[in-house]
Amino acid sequence: MHRPQLHKQNCHHKEFGSYTGEISAGMLKEIGCSYVILGHSERAHEKDSEIKLKSKTAIESGLHPIICVGENSEDYKNKKTKEVIEYQCKNRLPTQGEYTIAYEPIWAIGTGNVPNNDAIAEVIEIIKLCTGKKHIIYGGSVSSENIGNLLSIPNLLGVLIGSASLDFDHFYQIIQQVKKKFSLN
Repeated sequence: MHRPQLHKQNCHHKEFGSYTGEISAGMLKEIGCSYVILGHSERAHEKDSEIKLKSKTAIESGLHPIICVGENSEDYKNKKTKEVIEYQCKNRLPTQGEYTIAYEPIWAIGTGNVPNNDAIAEVIEIIKLCTGKKHIIYGGSVSSENIGNLLSIPNLLGVLIGSASLDFDHFYQIIQQVKKKFSLN
């Protein structure tokens, strides 16, 4: 069983320095962080080029970035998911280094609405074709009610749990289902 690791949501694009509201990637590494989430929809004001720069700096600082990609509700309704994901993969992801991609449809976050397994699997394939990367996780209304179903999606490495992690009992139920699915003790 792996030991818990310290993760951080967001970092600044410079390796070191004082940046009000953000912390540099180098400082995160110094305090023991292993991972950093970048490009989350709650930071929608950030441009793809900024996310790419932050990702590059995180990798150079020894962090493993988890970089979010996903379409908004308008793009989803207009069947532009493939176009949006391809654009984000091209303009948001670094060209070198190890990182994880989180498919996080913005319209699903905190709504309880989750794409069906086939739709998620299709986006995973789009990401793999665009990037050659296999480290792909899903985030967006992950809950104890749908975790079992999500974990059955081929080529899905894991999940990014949002609001369900704020309720200990709910989060614990998710953990227990993951442990059972993968025979972890």
